[in-house]
Amino acid sequence: MRKGLAIVIVLACSVVAAFLIYFSYGDIGQETGMPRQVQYTPAAMSEYPSLASELAQKTNEISPTRSFDDIGWIALRISFVPNDALAYIEYTDTHVTLRLLVQYGRENETLLTTVLATFIPQESGGWELQYGRDVASRASVYNYRFNGDAKQWMPEASNI
Repeated sequence: MRKGLAIVIVLACSVVAAFLIYFSYGDIGQETGMPRQVQYTPAAMSEYPSLASELAQKTNEISPTRSFDDIGWIALRISFVPNDALAYIEYTDTHVTLRLLVQYGRENETLLTTVLATFIPQESGGWELQYGRDVASRASVYNYRFNGDAKQWMPEASNI
């Protein structure tokens, strides 16, 4: 009798854990409006500032994690992987900073994204893979930050 009760409790806990994980990270790897015919064409370097602006505007929609603050998510840095349609987005709601790896594409001029991986900050300063696969972990990147004075996304000095 006790063994059966223990099995039922373990199964119930497993179902609850799966439910919580699904609703916390349910959008990971899912297409955000991504139809089957999307062209995953890497952007030219000259397109990075405008693409960064578009990705920043979509951060609340893209992120599988809900913001803790009313202001929503604010993109801090967007890092493009050259020769691939991939970008890392570092973003915050002023309480926590997170990172995503997204694949981007266009259909009829509309930017569409798929979240490939999520990251949380490490105390030592790096990023810890939380979910998904970091398919660009060894790639060099071009980093962009928003310049409030110029009101545009600008390359970081490390790119130059």
